[in-house]
Amino acid sequence: ANCWITDLTEVSPNRFNIDGVAFNNYTIADMMTNLESSPVFSSIDLLKAEKGMVRDRDVMTFKLSTGVVPQ
Repeated sequence: ANCWITDLTEVSPNRFNIDGVAFNNYTIADMMTNLESSPVFSSIDLLKAEKGMVRDRDVMTFKLSTGVVPQ
């Protein structure tokens, strides 16, 4: 796996923030594309992407905001 979700927070009804770690920006973009193609998620926004370090490895930490379509 090249992408890990580290936190999921409900910020309002049907709106969540997703925090995670990935090896590069392309992986974050792929995750956003996959979420957008799902009927469950809407309005995916990248709030933050910055360099970080995990166990001496360069990584990208990120925060996404997404809507969730009520079922």
